Amino acid sequence: LGDAFADIYRTEGASGFFKGLPAFASRVVVASSVQLSTYDTVKAGLVSAGLRAERASTHLAASLATGAAVVLAMQPFDFACTRMMNQPSGGPYSHVGDVLVQAVRTEGPLALYSGVVANYARFGPYCVLVFLFLEQFRSAGARFFPARPALSTSAAGGAAPAVATSG
Repeated sequence: LGDAFADIYRTEGASGFFKGLPAFASRVVVASSVQLSTYDTVKAGLVSAGLRAERASTHLAASLATGAAVVLAMQPFDFACTRMMNQPSGGPYSHVGDVLVQAVRTEGPLALYSGVVANYARFGPYCVLVFLFLEQFRSAGARFFPARPALSTSAAGGAAPAVATSG
């Protein structure tokens, strides 16, 4: 490992350690945004279609769909990241957009999705584990920290606990 660091520093200088970082940062932003927004949306859709919210099979299906959405969204950025990190100093690409435009122009748009199956084989199981554990934590949290009554506005203008009355 030390030899690798020394070789990078010798051939590319300190900037060699950061090659591909903008593409990687873009990838993380896209992946996290899609992952965090997709799971609960897909799960709600599955529940409204008749699946039970507390079932592991519902969580599994929502997790797998989320993994597919994440991979489809981040694959072009993974592609760009790989190209930027593998290019020699002063290589043909100057930024993420440059990689994407050149690849589409010379190889076609499907080139951006080369490796998508391998990426899903890695990311799909990751999503399943993350969201199955998340659901277990949600379940445990609900047992240990039951929901509090909703607050309503009282006549005096302050917040007061909502109390159900029987009539």
